[in-house]
Amino acid sequence: MRKFMHLLLLLALVGAGSAQAATITIVNNDGPGEGFNDPTAVTPVGGNPGVTIGQQRLNVFQEAADIWGALLPSVVEIRVQAQFNPQSCDASSAVLGSAGALQVFRDFSGAPFAGTWYHVALANRLAGSDLSPATNDLTATFNSSIDNNNNCLANTNWYYGLDGNEGGDVELLPVVLHELGHGLGFSDFVNLNNGSQLSGFPGVYERFIFDNTQGLTWDQMTDGQRLTSSVNDQNVVWNGPLATANAACFLGGTPTMCVNSPSPPLPAQIPIGTASFGGSLTEAGITGNVVLVDDGTGTTTDGCEALINGGAVSGNIALIDRGACAFTTKASNAQAAGAIAVVIANNVADPNPIGLGGTDPTITIPVVSITLDDGNDIKAQLGGGVNVTLKLDAANLAGTDANGRVKLYAPNPVEGGSSISHWDVTAFPNLLMEPAINDNLSNEVDLTLAHFSDIGWITDCFTADCPADTTVPKNSVQVFDFCVTNCSTDNTEITFTVTDSLGWCTTVDTTITVAGSATECVQVTCNIPDTCDVTTNTLYFTAKGVIGTEQTCTMDVTTEVCGAPVLTVEPPVIQFPSVAFGDSVCDTVCVINTGTLALTVSGISGCDTNGFSVDTTGFGGSIAPGDTSKFLVCFAPTPSGADSCQISITSDGGNANVDVQVLSVTGVGDGLVGNRFLLSPVFPTPFSASAEIRFNLPEEDLVRIDVFDFQGRRVRTLLNDSSLPAGEQSVRWNGRNDRGLEVAGGIYFLRVNTQKNGSKVVRAVRMN
Repeated sequence: MRKFMHLLLLLALVGAGSAQAATITIVNNDGPGEGFNDPTAVTPVGGNPGVTIGQQRLNVFQEAADIWGALLPSVVEIRVQAQFNPQSCDASSAVLGSAGALQVFRDFSGAPFAGTWYHVALANRLAGSDLSPATNDLTATFNSSIDNNNNCLANTNWYYGLDGNEGGDVELLPVVLHELGHGLGFSDFVNLNNGSQLSGFPGVYERFIFDNTQGLTWDQMTDGQRLTSSVNDQNVVWNGPLATANAACFLGGTPTMCVNSPSPPLPAQIPIGTASFGGSLTEAGITGNVVLVDDGTGTTTDGCEALINGGAVSGNIALIDRGACAFTTKASNAQAAGAIAVVIANNVADPNPIGLGGTDPTITIPVVSITLDDGNDIKAQLGGGVNVTLKLDAANLAGTDANGRVKLYAPNPVEGGSSISHWDVTAFPNLLMEPAINDNLSNEVDLTLAHFSDIGWITDCFTADCPADTTVPKNSVQVFDFCVTNCSTDNTEITFTVTDSLGWCTTVDTTITVAGSATECVQVTCNIPDTCDVTTNTLYFTAKGVIGTEQTCTMDVTTEVCGAPVLTVEPPVIQFPSVAFGDSVCDTVCVINTGTLALTVSGISGCDTNGFSVDTTGFGGSIAPGDTSKFLVCFAPTPSGADSCQISITSDGGNANVDVQVLSVTGVGDGLVGNRFLLSPVFPTPFSASAEIRFNLPEEDLVRIDVFDFQGRRVRTLLNDSSLPAGEQSVRWNGRNDRGLEVAGGIYFLRVNTQKNGSKVVRAVRMN
């Protein structure tokens, strides 16, 4: 059953492409000659063409309505009854305006949460129909006393321009955006006097208020727990996923004073507040010694007069006490004395540093604030010198907790109309929905839109899809589709952006309306260059929704390469020096692809009898360019007396052989060694002047001994078909070639070839 209840929630602001766009109508609730009907003649200002105060006011309201209407989807008209009336005001502070929903609804068709109150405009949007067609949706009241009234914010008037150039006046547009934001959903329904919920049911806003101390959201708490949480300053956050995800888009690093010395006793970091005027802080920061100002008059440290210790202040950071004059006056006097920055210490107790208001474009140095306690602590150390850096701490977003969730305003004691229903004042840069108006706000709704998405106004639900990585021919034209699927039933606008790393492809940056549950794609054309290099071009696709939610994916386009695989084997010869009968030895053969395309090894054969074996376990048959695959060749002596074999390797990158030789077998007995052709290792190894080649002939034979370099080129013939008797033989090589010249240091192969008993090869290493 649908429930509704009339509600007038007034939240005071205290001065110190998508689915069908919503139509927001301003209902003029003023009488003749007042408010929106004030006939006082004025000149058009800042893009506002109105020629009466009343018309300019109405134009600003409609501009704010149009901004929200363009951002929020709804098929139901949103009607705002608005009026200008005298409100609380004095020379230094004023209630600028207030607004709220006239009704709230729960358990209607389309409500995402059962048993949950929704502001009427949001409820209508979710229901797809007007749940209370005879009633307006929002009410808004603004202070008419501000204009031309020195008793109300002395010398300050409403600024009705639309361009953000309010100077020392109060710009109406951001105030209206702010107050409409409350009526559209940025407010809770809890009674902060006792923590009770509206008629015992939570509002959708309360489902996203999270207390870091209690570890609960407000809809999970008792009345007492909510009451405690409402003043748990700096520990109450908004845990909506979209606001959290988008916080980094609108918030910068936390303004911080880093104490370089002395620390301790001073803490390493001191929180600071920022000013609406002066230079901006940076991540690099500004560093200097802290000097307490002296203006020689009254409270000499308040900086309200020209400084008499300008020599000490010049080139340093001026410390000034709050009070007696405007913040801009203090900063101006310090800047005139040569200060590089200003720190204003509070003169009243407050757990948090205050924001510093004012306008003075001539002040260019950074101006910040600290608490009374921190100011006193710094003053106590000035005798020994205090050096600090004023900076933005990029590791922590200003106004967020350790998990990146944006803080809500929860001062102690409760501030009626402000507590909980605003972002915290520690947010930096300032946000629209903070509890006090800030000069740097104008026509942007910043993080509020993501907040509204959390409570159901906008469903930024989509997926971005890139084509699969692919290899393409060189010198070709390729076309690829990058797509977004809308997982909402609402139409939504998606911005498609496609770029690539190498500039082969057309760049896409366009916004497309994607129908509910539909898929839309953009085509990207890539001109593949004529190249034989292995080249990969990465395409980057970003899909961005109306509230700034982004999804990204990438695609790699790789060119086919020219060239061929090349088989290289190392070593080409394996020699087992000495193997005892009953033992076994193994060595590794490396198959290397020195080509530019993948190498496929089709066969490894040989060395599989007479005690020889080949183990190809783990050998990769396909070898990428530059890679190596390995196998083992082993020998265990057998009575057959075999002492050599040859491995044949076949591939699409050529064929190769590996000669395997056993130089000595021990423990065989029965004279087998004397009856075999054996070649011993070269001695010494490595050698410098000469090397000895020793071998055994089982019978008289013709012997030829050649020396080859590592490239296979013959460099020397030591014996040329010389007849040698049976038995052990020895030949020396003096490290020279056939021309009598010394060969270079390196690896050489000596082949001993016999007429009757075959040939063997041994390796020698020469050192210069």
